[in-house]
Amino acid sequence: MRFSKISLCAAAVAAVSIAFADAANTLVVFSTTGDTYADGTAVQDGEWYALCWSANNEFGGLSSECEPLVEGDRVFLMAPLAEGGRCPDVVFQIKSSEAPTSGNYFVYLLDTRGLDGKPSKAVNKKPAMVNAAVATNAEAKGAKGTEASSYATGSELSKDGSGAIAWNESGVDNVGQPEIKSFRIDGDRVKIKVANMHPSVRYNIFTGSEPGSITKTTLDSPVSAESNSVEFDLDKDQGKFFKVGRQPLTK
Repeated sequence: MRFSKISLCAAAVAAVSIAFADAANTLVVFSTTGDTYADGTAVQDGEWYALCWSANNEFGGLSSECEPLVEGDRVFLMAPLAEGGRCPDVVFQIKSSEAPTSGNYFVYLLDTRGLDGKPSKAVNKKPAMVNAAVATNAEAKGAKGTEASSYATGSELSKDGSGAIAWNESGVDNVGQPEIKSFRIDGDRVKIKVANMHPSVRYNIFTGSEPGSITKTTLDSPVSAESNSVEFDLDKDQGKFFKVGRQPLTK
């Protein structure tokens, strides 16, 4: 998993108009341009961005509950910054007592859209849902009134083998897999009761005519679970085989 990287930026106070509590604090400055979701639509106002750090050359990704997947990786900032399809100029200060002295910072865009198709609201200063994350075209600028030993510099977008931007789904290992607890036919309807669903994940019902071809999404809109158990009501003609899975990013 590869994310765009910006270099460490050690800040020093250069003007009395900007008062830092500690001249040794680290100042990270970044912005993006032309951001889109995996389905190609422009990022909505209020979508979330994250500034993370890793001692390695790659950041290991996020779970659906906004935690780093790799031990030792850190999240310094997670905020609903998107405006006009991009992240505007952001100046973020890290206390000298908390700032790493080596390693790499990473800026990436989150897809936090919920069942209403809108970016997630904050819950305990984090989005309630993270569907996926992608590298950004982070561009760095010097903070007005400050000097830095080195400015952050944007790097190329993370891409797959075809050259397309590579979105990565959030980790759900700690969420568990949904389980079909009961399946019954009621006239021309199919009733499927599913347990072990998690509110931080969007789900859909997939159907197919053969066990190896269960790929078609059945529901027009994804669903989530406010409780542990949900019952789906489907037309039995929609397929012979059914399974429950994550909503595709491009739908």
